[in-house]
Amino acid sequence: MNSDDIEPPPDIFRLYAVSSCPYCERVAIVACKKDIVLQCITNIVICFRLEVVNASNIPSIPSRFLWMDTEGLVPVLRHNGKVHFIIGYLFQKVESFHIPHSFSIHKLTMNGSRMIIEYLDDVKTEKSILPDEPYLKAKQEYDAFKLESVCDAIRKVTFTNRLIGDINLLAKQLAKAERMLQSPFYSGEEFGLPDIVLYPFIQRLFMIRSLINDYFLDVYFPLNYPKLMNWFVRMRTFPEVKLFISNYEAK
Repeated sequence: MNSDDIEPPPDIFRLYAVSSCPYCERVAIVACKKDIVLQCITNIVICFRLEVVNASNIPSIPSRFLWMDTEGLVPVLRHNGKVHFIIGYLFQKVESFHIPHSFSIHKLTMNGSRMIIEYLDDVKTEKSILPDEPYLKAKQEYDAFKLESVCDAIRKVTFTNRLIGDINLLAKQLAKAERMLQSPFYSGEEFGLPDIVLYPFIQRLFMIRSLINDYFLDVYFPLNYPKLMNWFVRMRTFPEVKLFISNYEAK
């Protein structure tokens, strides 16, 4: 990305994101499902933080990004000359957090990444995420909203050689997610908005689990949240999600 790239053509979607940011990953999964990512030669440019070469090696926020968001938050979607819905992660390394490409949370507007998803769903109507039927659409939006507290509890935990944070709150919120899962997916027989909202955060727990030995992740989680475990396995079978599995597990 350079200064000449600041204003994309009208038919270009440009997503500014940070690798391993679960809020950004929500948007990227939707873009892939709607074939936006796959059309990268002709109608999308995805800029994962300076084309994501190695975001953890970038010490400060590029000035050319700050004209869009003075606080340096992502994801940011630019389309048709407008900046849409800024949310999430500050471009600031966390030296004590032992994962490459990890960033501190500076400010959070929980609806932001969902608003980008709904914007893409409206602009690119093929392979809709949300149903047309008003009740079903409202239910998916409400369930996605309820799952944000689960995501927030996961966001607040970190680790060294064990999981660190409010584990009691995490357990309570995961139990809520377990109770809400009454079908193969939160959206019914096919995955939808609530599933996309939650998946990157559960993936984060599984990524941590692969790096450390922790009783909560290794024993308590499988015993107490079996539906959530099976849901996670099902989610990983979709092409939209597979695109990110190898990228995430490599970190």
